[in-house]
Amino acid sequence: MADDPIVAAVIADLERRSAAGIEKYGTTLAGNPLTLERWLQHAYEEALDLALYLRRAMTSIVASDRIRELLLANNREVERRRQAERDVRTLLANYDFLAECTGEAVEGEDAAMIEDIRQRTGD
Repeated sequence: MADDPIVAAVIADLERRSAAGIEKYGTTLAGNPLTLERWLQHAYEEALDLALYLRRAMTSIVASDRIRELLLANNREVERRRQAERDVRTLLANYDFLAECTGEAVEGEDAAMIEDIRQRTGD
């Protein structure tokens, strides 16, 4: 068993816990004269504490999962917006190229729309 670092760590934890109990209560577990009912009460209270610690840890995991989901959704939205910006810039470049090739300016509603897009995007 000494070759297993997990077992060794648990044994060390038990020894530290025993030393802390002797320090606090002035006796070993074996030398403690509690009744069986009191031992069971102590064990029950420890089990309740364990249930609370487990629930708290589970709540943290659920919260972490939700945060991760929100971050992924946010990243997808940021990428969607970046792609939309690239698409708009491509559209503007195509309009500019068309105007340059044909020698004709875009007019009317299309011109107003392009100007509006340029103002919004800073292009």
